[in-house]
Amino acid sequence: MNIVVIAPTWLDRELKESTEVLRKVYGKEAMIEKINEDKGRYFVDQNRNQADGLRMLAYLRLLKDPSLYTVWLTEEDLFINDFNFCFGLAYGNVAIVSTHRLRDRDMEVYISRLRKELSHEVGHLFGLKHCSNWRCVMYFSNTLLDTDRKTEDLCSNCRLALSRVSKSLPRR
Repeated sequence: MNIVVIAPTWLDRELKESTEVLRKVYGKEAMIEKINEDKGRYFVDQNRNQADGLRMLAYLRLLKDPSLYTVWLTEEDLFINDFNFCFGLAYGNVAIVSTHRLRDRDMEVYISRLRKELSHEVGHLFGLKHCSNWRCVMYFSNTLLDTDRKTEDLCSNCRLALSRVSKSLPRR
């Protein structure tokens, strides 16, 4: 199955540098779909000043081909249910990654965070759950510190779990 990454045109540099991780970790190339408008703003809850991630996922599921995995990069700050925020979320064949809280003055730190969150959400699309290994990309990031300290790679347990689902992954 192919992966489509949708992102606003102004995230061009981030897009190029972050989607390479999908080939590295999952052996999959990303097809890039650039958009002129980040429609995430249409899902902003005025009381919270944050975009409702679940509504965004539902919208994306209606729009996109179910035979593709689709990830929407948005600059909107996301929330879901009782969480104050989330870096990203996935359901079925669609995922969202927010760049809002990942930003840093140091572009390399920002790109590293984006690569990890993109890889994490794609892992969910491929059926992976959260991992207890804090170095694994599938570890749940509750804070930026969690994201910064984990790697962008799958641990051996998650790689094994993924290999059960897909035989097309690169072997290490």
